Amino acid sequence: MEYSHKFIEVETSFYVLIPKKEEIVKACEVLFIKFRKLMPDIVYHYVVFGYWQDKAGGVNLANGVEDYFD
Repeated sequence: MEYSHKFIEVETSFYVLIPKKEEIVKACEVLFIKFRKLMPDIVYHYVVFGYWQDKAGGVNLANGVEDYFD
């Protein structure tokens, strides 16, 4: 997959490459993790791999992605 040079930054200083072919959607903020520009597949990745697990008021696959992306 081809990636752009644009990054998503979170407060933990973890960076994610954004796939070029995906359309960037609205920015959102989830708890202490702040995304300037975020895509549904990136949200899914974070949820699936547990980055937001066990966080008070966190997101999950049942109520997360759809709630943040209209």
